[in-house]
Amino acid sequence: MKEKLFITLIMSIMFIAGCAQKISNSPLSSPENTDNLKSNEIKPAGDNLNNWVNYNNNENNFTLKTPPSWKIIDTSKGANNNLIVMTKNHPLNKAGHIDVFEIPFEEFEKTYKKILDQNNENNIEESNINTDTLSGKHYKVVHKNGTQIDYVYDFKHGNKTLRITFYSYLNQGEERKIDDALKLNIDKFVNTVNTIK
Repeated sequence: MKEKLFITLIMSIMFIAGCAQKISNSPLSSPENTDNLKSNEIKPAGDNLNNWVNYNNNENNFTLKTPPSWKIIDTSKGANNNLIVMTKNHPLNKAGHIDVFEIPFEEFEKTYKKILDQNNENNIEESNINTDTLSGKHYKVVHKNGTQIDYVYDFKHGNKTLRITFYSYLNQGEERKIDDALKLNIDKFVNTVNTIK
């Protein structure tokens, strides 16, 4: 009886040791192959902008890049230095605006925050934003009535303020709603804005 128990115990130990050896020799657990583990992780989209199109605005001294399918339409001749950013060729285009205001950034921000504070039915998220040559603020304004989200990017641009705004209309069909893929491109687009050197 004791011999059987002893043999069973020895066989169990050998089985467990064999399994441990097999696992330690697995390519996934090998220290040299830790990349195999990482390759299964979901990674964010790359920042490769090689096929993006350069846009220079010499009048207002800034440059940026757009995805190849986007268009920038200059309507500044009759208005407020306004550029329309067309993200899709569709009548109900998901469009953004680029405006250059002849107001210093600090003064502009103070006024805008006062407006946001007065309009307290909206939910507001605020963060800092920096590109290679510009710094500023990003606001995500979620309208409490559930119909709209504003993505606002304000940059200090010399003694002026450069503002980029995109609107997502949640109750006017998919063509006017900013989905995650478009928001990712908008963030990349905004990060290409720089002063012309």
